[in-house]
Amino acid sequence: MSPPRLLLAVALAAALAPDKGYDLIGTAMSGSEPARQTAARRLAESGDRAFVPALVDALFFLHADEREPLLGALRKLTGEDPGTKYHDWVELVGRRGDLQPAPGYLAWKGSLFGRIDPRYRTLSRREPRSASAPRRSSGAASSWTGFHRWTIRRMSKRRPRARSATASGSSA
Repeated sequence: MSPPRLLLAVALAAALAPDKGYDLIGTAMSGSEPARQTAARRLAESGDRAFVPALVDALFFLHADEREPLLGALRKLTGEDPGTKYHDWVELVGRRGDLQPAPGYLAWKGSLFGRIDPRYRTLSRREPRSASAPRRSSGAASSWTGFHRWTIRRMSKRRPRARSATASGSSA
């Protein structure tokens, strides 16, 4: 086997199946300390950059003192170290076109962010052109998250508005 084909075969063998990768991220977020470290190490060793967007999303749900295993995996997978904050990594993923998510990312992200608001789970059903990667538009409107800004605005408009004291019939 020629060297380029050998490298391709090794890279394909190292890539994680989507379900396995997302399971490892779940363990890295909520397992015991040794389990979190092992899961993050396995993600980093896989070399599969398709899980970088999901790893960044996972940072949002971790306390600063729990992030180091995931940050180590992110540093190894991207070859960069923009910082320790969630937004540092969001910016990195947003500027790097080579960090396309693994298949199933939108459903995984919808489930994850559904912890904040269950309506996020329904947004993930709106798959973009490619089931494995969200659309990217040009300029400031680009969204690697898979949730288009118009969808977020529409979702926020659905929230029930607080009724004022005069509208509810009470008087001051």
